[in-house]
Amino acid sequence: MSLLCTVVLGSLIREDPQQLPVVLAGQDGWNGFGYAQATHRAGGAIVAAGDGHWAGLLDRGRFAWTNDLKIWPNTFMFPSGDYTVPGDMALVLTKKGRLVAGFVDGKSLGAHKSWVSDAEGMPKDLASKTYTSTSDDKGKTWSKPHMIQNQYCGAIRSMVQANDGSLLVATTGLIPSVSRCMQYIYRSTDEGSGWKLVATLDDQEARGDHDGFVEGSLTPLKGDGVLIVLRTCRGTLYQSKSANNGSTWSAPTTTGIAASSSPGTVLRLRSGRLVLAYNPICPSGTDPGTIRKFTYPGSKRPSSWYRGEIYLRWSDDDAKTWSEPRLLLKHPQPDRTVGGSGIGYVQLVEPQPGLVWGNVFQGGEFVGANGQFKFLEADLK
Repeated sequence: MSLLCTVVLGSLIREDPQQLPVVLAGQDGWNGFGYAQATHRAGGAIVAAGDGHWAGLLDRGRFAWTNDLKIWPNTFMFPSGDYTVPGDMALVLTKKGRLVAGFVDGKSLGAHKSWVSDAEGMPKDLASKTYTSTSDDKGKTWSKPHMIQNQYCGAIRSMVQANDGSLLVATTGLIPSVSRCMQYIYRSTDEGSGWKLVATLDDQEARGDHDGFVEGSLTPLKGDGVLIVLRTCRGTLYQSKSANNGSTWSAPTTTGIAASSSPGTVLRLRSGRLVLAYNPICPSGTDPGTIRKFTYPGSKRPSSWYRGEIYLRWSDDDAKTWSEPRLLLKHPQPDRTVGGSGIGYVQLVEPQPGLVWGNVFQGGEFVGANGQFKFLEADLK
């Protein structure tokens, strides 16, 4: 075990959080929000329109606008077939009523046969194109996609509107020449028509196609603040903040929250409270120093890939401090997920004040119907 791994593990303590009251789709008469039907993967993105309507990006480039959470009539965003949209997407409904979507074009996504931990063996022809598109007619038609990044990006998971109305989208870039990922943040001040790269967050010690700052989750803070929570291979989630609506960003620092190398998801509730869902570094009640597998092919340095449980924390002071964790979801056999497969990639939305609905993108078959769940803010105590 490397010195870095020893230092990380030595700073962590055993965690065994109490279960948060959660209702899974199919329980207590709740059937979920239905947008992940049998013909769709449980992916995409969803937003509440605020007038009783919902908008959803489903898998493979389908879009739905509905006021019936059980029925999601959908059509292809790009019926010509010029673009294909994988499961990881981002969606915002702006204050002016425009829909803005972000996605990686599947047709441009270069083949990636296996993960590698260093520059040796890393494909030099990795490529993909990341686009945004807008709609002013509730998703009936979409603008010609605008390319914002011409560099390999495995997933795009987060887009938000800052308090001044500007838009921010987080993408990842894998750089084969230096064998690591970097987190990019783009900003738009014209409702998603044009974008400017405003931040490149780089962990220069990272080596491997899954190492670096990856798959950040954005959320507005009070005033002019914005937060991004970053996936890393350092044993903790990292964060960066902006004090000017995303124009500039601080150097990333650790949140102090022990986490596996999996993306966290942060959401600002209408009360102003932040909630953060993430995979812990090891099974509940386990000493981090006894993790059976603390390595992964996509990272040269040892890193946890545990995805057997999902924890939830909350913050009432704009991410200055976080609560102790509560157990949100648990895989039926969590000790068998140390190697990577399990449950993860959470999406969160607040359909009405104090009620949070969620969806698990990875391992949804182990979490209710279509991986959907809900909980009450009042139970965060």
